[in-house]
Amino acid sequence: GEQGKALEWLHGLLKGNLAPELLDTAYRTELEVNGPVAAAALMREQLRRQPTLLALTKYFEAQAAENQAAQEQSAESAEGGGDAVVAPQAQETAAIRDLLQLRTRNLARYTCRECGFRARLFYWQCPGCNRWETYAPRRSEALG
Repeated sequence: GEQGKALEWLHGLLKGNLAPELLDTAYRTELEVNGPVAAAALMREQLRRQPTLLALTKYFEAQAAENQAAQEQSAESAEGGGDAVVAPQAQETAAIRDLLQLRTRNLARYTCRECGFRARLFYWQCPGCNRWETYAPRRSEALG
């Protein structure tokens, strides 16, 4: 239905120049509509197309969600209702996800091309040099 069309539209946009700005929205929508396996596949495809820290972080978030869902399912099907043992791979995936989230949370995303001021938010007027329209419309990470 409508969600499928919206996801298809987002997938098309991810193939273009706006990918870094739309990545989080596409990831969250894919995760909600189709689950962690599909979200991980989308981020894997995005990593091949445009490797960024954000795509890598989202990929490991999806992997961790997939591992958690599998663990919950195995715990429900186990007799006796005992605590399920977390697989080492699931622990490693969660640790990588946590590390990437920690390291990317406060990264500057925009850089003034006049003075080099780095900011997490987009500014029309740079707080560092007070010049107008000196931020690139794309995130610093995406510019490489």
